[in-house]
Amino acid sequence: MKKIILISALILFAISCKAQPGNQALLNIIPLQDYELGTANSNDYVKDLDGLLDPFVGTWLYTNGTTSLKFIIKKAINHNNNYYHEDMLYGEYEYIENGTSIINSLSQIDQFELKFKNSIAGNTILLNNDVIFPCQQCEPNEKRVELIISNSANNSVGTLYLRHITVNNVPAISAYVYFTGIKGVQDPNINEINQEAPVPIPRDYYTLIKQP
Repeated sequence: MKKIILISALILFAISCKAQPGNQALLNIIPLQDYELGTANSNDYVKDLDGLLDPFVGTWLYTNGTTSLKFIIKKAINHNNNYYHEDMLYGEYEYIENGTSIINSLSQIDQFELKFKNSIAGNTILLNNDVIFPCQQCEPNEKRVELIISNSANNSVGTLYLRHITVNNVPAISAYVYFTGIKGVQDPNINEINQEAPVPIPRDYYTLIKQP
């Protein structure tokens, strides 16, 4: 009798595992570095097979006197974004300028089920000779990442380019922050398509050191 119960339990467990929607065996694997935006289907999994996103995971800090910029970046594995599955980076940030807190979204790091709703999100891989944002200092086969950065307080968005480097034998990232300062107007009574939005972080390069 015990043997029958055990066999039945194992069968049910196997069926349950097979039915999991995130089971990689049921998905079509697309290497992240080969993925072209907009080409994935619901049964596709854009997977970071070579761990290209891993060097950017962590807590990173830039300081210059009383001005600082902090990123907390995590990696989502086999994340269902409601369109397809993907490995991606997501995170939040804090910017303090001359001792005054300009924006701090760090507490939201694990708030969103859909990771693209975080203030930092994405997984675009850039080569050193990328025509949009080339890197003269990069090694021939070096990979960087391009992410979206946003400010939910005023719906402004921008682009965040990250390069993994080493500073005094400590892991670091070179970050170029480029906020467009533009947000979409959703009020149907306003005829303007776009309007200016305050930029939370000045457009510039920042070197952020990895924190323990």
